[in-house]
Amino acid sequence: MPHALGSRAAEAQECARTLERALASARSQWGDATRQAFDERHGDQIVSAGRKVADELNNLAQELASALASLHG
Repeated sequence: MPHALGSRAAEAQECARTLERALASARSQWGDATRQAFDERHGDQIVSAGRKVADELNNLAQELASALASLHG
């Protein structure tokens, strides 16, 4: 189970990076101030939340692996 959680954490991190790259690409093409403001208010929050979730999943996977190792050790 910790391994599965670890791979999900890695997937979540990759998704957050993909979203960040997509937003950066879109931002370079946007000239409309309203769309830019919307993205900055909401896009940045979504990317930040995605990174936070991925980091928390990774930490949880590490803690679970450590706890299981203690039980088996």
